[in-house]
Amino acid sequence: MRASGVLTIMASMLVAANAAASGRVFEGPYAGNCGDKVQCTLQFGESAGGFDMVLEVADGIDATKVVCAFRGRLAAVAFDVLAGDVDGASVRVMRARSGEVLVSGFPEGACTGARLNGSYVEFFDE
Repeated sequence: MRASGVLTIMASMLVAANAAASGRVFEGPYAGNCGDKVQCTLQFGESAGGFDMVLEVADGIDATKVVCAFRGRLAAVAFDVLAGDVDGASVRVMRARSGEVLVSGFPEGACTGARLNGSYVEFFDE
């Protein structure tokens, strides 16, 4: 077998392994700085070859008072990138090396002026 054939096989195995590990990359939950009077949380759940994403915008003081919620199904396009439809928006989510999750694709003004696109950091709420 030629060296190029071996490299092709190794690259294919690496892509498959990365895709299988993508669930651990998006464990979360995540919080984002989406506005002065609101708080945003982002969660992922892996199921049947994809990811269910929920992004909630809540009152800045009382997280149980949800203002807007967006739900959608995303697919892994790389081990650290998800893409798909979330309530009609073509959304892309990328896990940066720093550990933060970067969200793009939500239209401006989708939820009472909250900034849905941007950086989300992992947090633990006990």
